Amino acid sequence: LIREYLRDGKIQELEAYLDQFTETLPNPQSIVYCQHYETNSLLVYFAQQAQQHGIDMDVLVQFPEKLNLPETTLSVLLGNLLKNAIEACKEVTEGEKKITIRAKSNHGFVFFDISNNYSGTLKKNANGEYLSTKKGGQGLGLGSVANLVNYHKGVFEVDSTENIFRVSVILQEQNLL
Repeated sequence: LIREYLRDGKIQELEAYLDQFTETLPNPQSIVYCQHYETNSLLVYFAQQAQQHGIDMDVLVQFPEKLNLPETTLSVLLGNLLKNAIEACKEVTEGEKKITIRAKSNHGFVFFDISNNYSGTLKKNANGEYLSTKKGGQGLGLGSVANLVNYHKGVFEVDSTENIFRVSVILQEQNLL
């Protein structure tokens, strides 16, 4: 939508859209999960979403103020994974609804691990990849994450056991100019 507004020169409409969207966001300064502003803002937003649905979020993120990764990379990765985790937890009808996030930047690498409860049965395709529970198995979230991690020559692992879904990612920080 933002790109369309820009392409069509609709700057006033874009500003109105962004103003309206910004009003729905929590103040990212209200809670500090980590020093990295963009990541902290995402975590605050998704923690608010989780709370609205009765989902406990256990967050331990050790990111410094500056990471040598494009902000869009972290936004796509964390945004897709946390959105999926919240959607899965919302479907849990018995037991705990919980998302656990562990992330760290160390020696030029960024690691993060996100796990969440889910209910039902997960399906895999012939290649062993998990199928989305949305859109007839054609959701884009995990695929987008896998493609982005692959683009950055990172490591992407997905696992599920006993109604816990877990995604782990390792990315090497880049020399950004």
